[in-house]
Amino acid sequence: EKKYAELMGAKRCLATTNGTNALLTSLHVLGVGIGDEVLVPPYTFIATIDVIFLSGALPIMVDTDPETFQINPDKIEEKISEYSKAILPVHILGLPANMDKINAIARKHNLLVVEDACQAWMAEWRGKKCGTLGDLGCFSFQNSKNLPCGEGGAILGDDDEIMDKCHSYHNFGRPYGETMLTLSGYARLGTKCRMAEYQAAILLAQMKRLEKQTQTRNENAKYLTSRIKDIPGIIPHKLYDGVTRAAYHLYPFRYKKEYFHNVPRSKFLAALKAEG
Repeated sequence: EKKYAELMGAKRCLATTNGTNALLTSLHVLGVGIGDEVLVPPYTFIATIDVIFLSGALPIMVDTDPETFQINPDKIEEKISEYSKAILPVHILGLPANMDKINAIARKHNLLVVEDACQAWMAEWRGKKCGTLGDLGCFSFQNSKNLPCGEGGAILGDDDEIMDKCHSYHNFGRPYGETMLTLSGYARLGTKCRMAEYQAAILLAQMKRLEKQTQTRNENAKYLTSRIKDIPGIIPHKLYDGVTRAAYHLYPFRYKKEYFHNVPRSKFLAALKAEG
């Protein structure tokens, strides 16, 4: 936890069993519940939506920007209602969302911001790591991720009171931090989503390689973009001007099927796979 907080430039880190429970813990501690609405992009992994429903809240879909694959910040305000509680931007594929606009809207409407950075380790917005730009940031260390340990997750935050509550919730509601001085037994509703020590040991080793691997991913992505951008019908993704580094968990692009004899997506992918 200490090492990951230092690596990401956050004050505190809480390790969890997975990214899903990191998100669920964050929403619970921040008070998202029955009757609330959470603004979220539809282009994401299902866990992002699941945790909103599990919190008793309702996900409100905000259109994705097809050029960046991220939540379209210009579409957020039209979806805000009296029930809106939080914005849950997803740095999908390891590409940063437009956090300047998202945070400005959140401040204007008094909304919480919980970053789903489960694919965005080391990605940066204006030199600051994704996952440290909102009220809380959540990460996944599942085995397919850039920083894997089989299963695992983390929450980053700078507010000691909020992080103490996260720690309490993820450990059966046992008191933690300031509440340890005044309470005994169980301080709040909680569950068990603690990371095992052997997973943490794997992550400590993996973190030593993450910076170099992230540099390599960015170099490879730049090269790939330079080679495919002039192919008719292929449209590489775009990064917002505020992106100083992406994580490139995956490399996204769009294709126009009319340039490829109108073949469906499945056949287009099969052709790519056949070419290696």
